[in-house]
Amino acid sequence: MQKGDKPKAASEFRAVIAAKLYSLLPRYADLWNAGNYNHSESIYEISFGQANNTGNNFV
Repeated sequence: MQKGDKPKAASEFRAVIAAKLYSLLPRYADLWNAGNYNHSESIYEISFGQANNTGNNFV
């Protein structure tokens, strides 16, 4: 798409949709719900946890 090849971009888009590996949440507002993590729209999501005084939040 960035190179202006819109037919190729459209073809790739249709392939992603047809694969049915990803889906959208039914309600847009659910994207911002703090308790709604690792949902269907999460492709690359990093979960953080709280460790005991390690100086960072990485698990």
